[in-house]
Amino acid sequence: MCAAGFAAATIPAGCLTASPPALPDVQHRPTILPDEDPEVDVPLVDWPTEFSAYVQVDPGAPFYWAVFVDFDPGNPAGRPYVFHPASAPPGGGPINVFFSVPPQPDGFCHRFDLVVGDAFGTVGSPMAPSYFYTPTGALGGDVVTWWYTGGLGLAACSPYGGPLPDGGFPIPDASSDSPPPVPE
Repeated sequence: MCAAGFAAATIPAGCLTASPPALPDVQHRPTILPDEDPEVDVPLVDWPTEFSAYVQVDPGAPFYWAVFVDFDPGNPAGRPYVFHPASAPPGGGPINVFFSVPPQPDGFCHRFDLVVGDAFGTVGSPMAPSYFYTPTGALGGDVVTWWYTGGLGLAACSPYGGPLPDGGFPIPDASSDSPPPVPE
């Protein structure tokens, strides 16, 4: 047994190796990093002078970003407040996207959406509300939303910003025209 092991260890061995295949080119969607300014998890009581977010994009990759104020998907007139093409630096790293919206002293709630994507508006008609709002490229995109409440509770705001549709009660407190549920 020892002799067989010794013989196997002394026989020259060779390996034929082929070069490994090239790694596939993996692309990532533009992603908004979780360090926005102002914070998105806190309703805004004071109107911000600037909104800022960092976007992670593959090195050298082009992307688009758009800002919407009080975007309502049911409103065909919904257009981006700001729309910009951009490119990541060749060396990579996050890109600071920032914008300002003039204060609107109307006393209403307002919603601000920052949408990033590898493409916008490649599907549908420019008259469709989602034409600029929905990233339509192969990679997709990301969105972050800020709420300005002006001191009102978030429940007093319409989901699309502005006043409640009828100027009445917040939706959870509104009375119903339906009869009460009947126990089974």
